[in-house]
Amino acid sequence: MVITGADRGPGVTAARRSGADRAVTEMYAAQYRTLVRLAALLTADTSSAEAIVQDSFVAMHRSWARFRDQDDALDYLRRSVVTRSRSAARPDGSAPGAQLREAEPARPGSAGPAAGGQPGPLWPAIRALPPMQREGVVLRFYLGLPDRQAAAAMGVSPEVVRTQLARAIAALKSLP
Repeated sequence: MVITGADRGPGVTAARRSGADRAVTEMYAAQYRTLVRLAALLTADTSSAEAIVQDSFVAMHRSWARFRDQDDALDYLRRSVVTRSRSAARPDGSAPGAQLREAEPARPGSAGPAAGGQPGPLWPAIRALPPMQREGVVLRFYLGLPDRQAAAAMGVSPEVVRTQLARAIAALKSLP
């Protein structure tokens, strides 16, 4: 869906608001689970992750008129989730009630934590990475975003994402 200039400005009619409501509802249905997984991986707390995603969707809905298209809105959502996840995490990288089992992403074709499986052996090491490295790993390897989209979500350049990933991979390779 392309958002036109008619959807912008203070004189938005009920019909235009209804169109925005429909577009946001469709995006919610398509992206909610992925965004909750992103927030859960960054905060290690599914309850906080759900609240972060809800708050991000509310903020996006309020700002709907400023987006050119749904790609812009999705970039905004990812960035909002990453930023809010940073705020939710404690300085030691944990969140209240953190449980790795909840935050571990399900792997295609496997019984991941969403299906009651055990967390992968690398997950504690990934959780121990500095926040920017962890964000880079989660966005690139768990969500499969290209550098440009990961950079947009992190609020940095693609070069910074590549640097953070290189450091994260080096740190993970150095583990016993």
